[in-house]
Amino acid sequence: MIYPEKDGIVRIVVGEQRWPPAASKAIISPMDLFNDNRPVSLGVVGLSFGGVIAEQIVNAGDGFPLRLMAVCDLDLKLREMWSRKLGVDAVNSLDVMLARSDIEAIGLFTPPEGRAELIRRCIDAGRHVITTKPFERSSASARDILDYARYSCRVLHLNSPPPCDTAEDRQIEAWCKEFDLGDAVGARYDLWAGRPEESDGSWYDDAELCPGGVLYRLGIYPVNTLIRLLGSVESVQVLTSRMFTGRPTPDNAQLGLRFVSGALANIYVTLAMSPPQTYKKQMTINYRRGIIYRNTGLLEGSAEDPPENILHLLTRNARKERITRTSVVPANDYQWKNFARAVRGELLCNETDSRLIVHGIEVIEAMSRALRLGKTEQVVPHPGTTIKSRNTASLCTHADKAV
Repeated sequence: MIYPEKDGIVRIVVGEQRWPPAASKAIISPMDLFNDNRPVSLGVVGLSFGGVIAEQIVNAGDGFPLRLMAVCDLDLKLREMWSRKLGVDAVNSLDVMLARSDIEAIGLFTPPEGRAELIRRCIDAGRHVITTKPFERSSASARDILDYARYSCRVLHLNSPPPCDTAEDRQIEAWCKEFDLGDAVGARYDLWAGRPEESDGSWYDDAELCPGGVLYRLGIYPVNTLIRLLGSVESVQVLTSRMFTGRPTPDNAQLGLRFVSGALANIYVTLAMSPPQTYKKQMTINYRRGIIYRNTGLLEGSAEDPPENILHLLTRNARKERITRTSVVPANDYQWKNFARAVRGELLCNETDSRLIVHGIEVIEAMSRALRLGKTEQVVPHPGTTIKSRNTASLCTHADKAV
């Protein structure tokens, strides 16, 4: 329901919640809510990684839902280089960026340690935020800032887990229902990127800030994906090694997951390879009555991260006849359009539950303990954590295991 209140502000009302709240200074007209197609003005903070993101936004062309206004980094040479390259302003601090009235949202691409506090500063300045994985080192800080963003009626999105369901999510769920695949019993997820690295003194080199090295940097993708598909994780095991990296942190690692449902999964992540295809994310999910494959085998086309995922289904019908299906879906990436729509006041469908974001970090915290202690570690969830497996009606919780 949408209606104007006595203070002249038009608010969305869903149940007992109103957006924006009475304390908000945002003035919204009904036409703004549904017909505002202006690109969202964005400032990018943290250019060691964010520079590439900023470049993608600038090169996206007409019709892209965001417009880059300025870049920010503490490194003078880095911010000036990206400023010249992209033709936008360079600023030397987050406070300067937040003081600008022409910037509606912040793209925050700083290291994960302490990121929640930076997000809080953005929210307090009235800005929306889009950021990247890993979201935060602390699950408690992540949970608090997600709650704070919701209370403040500010959009807070990241790329993994994505803010809304993906085409891949929907296709897998549809196959599970159509062919009655049953519960998932196991999964494997391999991710490799052929790029040996040298030490540079960044957080990538710090075993405390980057536990497990490549497992923390890239393994968070499969962790979040498998939680979405298989539900809550009960315990973890870790193996790591340094093969060809110049960094003091591992470039070769695997993470074993036991889910509350009883399903088992293995995640293998490496930077130690130099394969013809330099970036690949392949996955196999075993169900009670079928298998779903993603990007397995040789992929045709570009050696870089392909823009599409290829899904294959293998199962049998009641007559024991073999059934196969194939579906090509867009690869998961930043959901820029959904971010812009949310900033403009649109209520999105099938949004990701914030508990999924927090649980992914709880798994990483257990992984860090397992690395330090050299043994299987239990995941310690926030009370009430419940992540529902997408292929079953059962709830996978830590308090009451699904049977």
